[in-house]
Formats: sequence, C-alpha cells, structure tokens
Amino acid sequence: MTEQEKTGHFDFCVEPFTDDVTGHLSWHTLGKQMLTCAGYHADGHGFGFKCMSAEHRAWVLSRLVVECESMPRTLEEYHIETFVNKVYRQFTDRMFILHGADGQTVHGYGFSTWALIDYETRQAVNLDELPNGGFRSVLTDRTLPIAGPGRIRGKSQEPVSQHTVAFTDLDVNGHMNSIRYIDLLMDLAITDTTQRLHRLDIAYGREAMLGDKLCIYREGSQYEIRLEDGTVLVRAELTLA
Repeated sequence: MTEQEKTGHFDFCVEPFTDDVTGHLSWHTLGKQMLTCAGYHADGHGFGFKCMSAEHRAWVLSRLVVECESMPRTLEEYHIETFVNKVYRQFTDRMFILHGADGQTVHGYGFSTWALIDYETRQAVNLDELPNGGFRSVLTDRTLPIAGPGRIRGKSQEPVSQHTVAFTDLDVNGHMNSIRYIDLLMDLAITDTTQRLHRLDIAYGREAMLGDKLCIYREGSQYEIRLEDGTVLVRAELTLA
C-alpha cells in the first residue's frame, strides 16, 4: 500500500454557521471534523465506528493537540489529511494536517491518541486483535513539525466556573461530547474577539454524564475540569496567539 493509500483525504468548505465571530473556521467545527475524518479513514480500512459497534466496542479519544497558525475564512475551501504513525498495545496515535484550498498552504496540525474500549468489560482492547492487521496495514513513519502533548497539572483549589451537563452536551454514547469540553474552556480563555487560540492540548480521563455538575479550575493557561467529588475529567492547556 502506497503512502497516498494509507492517508485519508477529506475536502470541506467554511460554510455559514461553521465559522466564528472572526469570520474564520471555528475551533468547534475543526475539532468535530478532525474526529469525523478519523472515523471515515478507519471505516475505510475495516476498523471504524461501524465495524467496531457491531463488535460492541467503541473508540475513545484520550489526547488531542491542535496547533494552528491561521484558519480558513468563511466560504473558503480547505482539506484535512489524516494518517496513523504509531500503534501501541492499547493506544494509537493519529495525525492531522489542515491544508488550504491550494494544497500548498498549511493552516495547522493535529495530534491525537485513541483507545478502543469493550462495551461489556469497559477495558481497553489489544489493538493487535483488530481484523486484517488493523492499523498495522496503514502505518506510516510520517511525523508533524509541532510539539507533542505536554505535562498538564492543575493546582488551583478554587473553581472559576461551573457547568451542569445538559442534553445538548451529550454524544451517542450518553457521555459529554469531547468537543463540548473545548467550548467551555475557550469561553473562559478568550475574553476579547481580537484574541485567537493558537494551540490546544487536552487530555481526557473519565466521562461526564447527564446532570453531572462540573467545576472548572484555572492556573495560568492550564485548566482542569472536575466533578464535585474532585474526580478529574479533563486537563488542558490553551495557548493564545
């Protein structure tokens, strides 16, 4: 299989309502589309959402880093490229590149780590057990020119915000959607429409469910989202341009 065949390629346009107040692709939309591209690419090779659901398994996002120097503008076309460059026993690393319409401009990059969870045991699945070699068949040695995940350790003891998980926060698994956490954090980090998010580094732990009360803590550019009992759900660092 060639490098081109191992890579997923997906075209988009910044349509109205997928942009933000600045007239650029919103981080909310970009996050959703990166995860969607990951699913489509995996489906095309036999280990995506459809195939895994039939085996009572689900992909869980563990880590996401996105770093963008710019964003496509409203009505501009753009392209997301995705590929897998590492597989551990229970985790896999998937990369993303956000291209401009010309195919030459690079707006930014993304790094993600995933685990496959068995519905019944709630344990991570050995990825070597995937059919037809799983990710091994599409592995590439390509890397990205951005730093990987950093160390995030919140120390604050006083919450700066709270949120009760509502119906529109939930995904099909009944958990709070991964991108909704990012929305909450961006609303705290960005207080002026002239500010721009440059880099997001987020680590996901436990899931939040309908009705859970979330407490958000901040220490500089680092954040933690915890349940009322102190259980840490998310750690993140947001760097503004």
